[in-house]
Amino acid sequence: MVVHRSGVEGEVHQVGRELTQLRHDMRQYVAAGTLLTHLTDGEVLDPEVRTRIESLRQIFLRMDELTRPTSAEPVGPTWLVDVVQLVEECVSFISVSHPARLELTSAGSVAALCDPVMLRRAVINVLDNASRAAGSSGTVQVRVHVLPTEALVEVSDDGDGFGRIPSVSGQGMSIVDRALRGCQGRLEISSGPGPGTTVRMHIPSAKNKVSS
Repeated sequence: MVVHRSGVEGEVHQVGRELTQLRHDMRQYVAAGTLLTHLTDGEVLDPEVRTRIESLRQIFLRMDELTRPTSAEPVGPTWLVDVVQLVEECVSFISVSHPARLELTSAGSVAALCDPVMLRRAVINVLDNASRAAGSSGTVQVRVHVLPTEALVEVSDDGDGFGRIPSVSGQGMSIVDRALRGCQGRLEISSGPGPGTTVRMHIPSAKNKVSS
């Protein structure tokens, strides 16, 4: 017996297949870009050119992570991740695609047990929101505080305030919340009636988890 899908269910099924095909096609281009931007130590290049190519390679690597199939589970495998380094990479990534000025303050390192893909998505979502809110003339302050039991990632913008910019996917903050819950962290959002929003991501350190 042949069952024909119809109505909303059929449309959802069709959209799902198209998205799967689109993701597959995108991964081919991403793989090519990653290969073409791979540099060896022996290549003699102008330092500025090398920096630009390496920045492109980092973008392709992040795109590779974002186009991987995701499951319904909140997070994937957990690894020891240097939160400070991860945030620095995300700031570099967002700086390429947004006109807002990003100012990063960080020092030291702190290791956390988390799904690095989900955490990177969370940080990029917060930075993207802040950069779009700040606009071309605004500033986004990014601070990574290395505390005894956690890393505190604080992102502040001087834009119009939380909820006053259009959502790109409608899932931004839910992704952030899911990623933080996956590593037993928590999310704080401070936005008054005036301009500016501050988002704080509390990420427990791996050392704290072991001792607790």
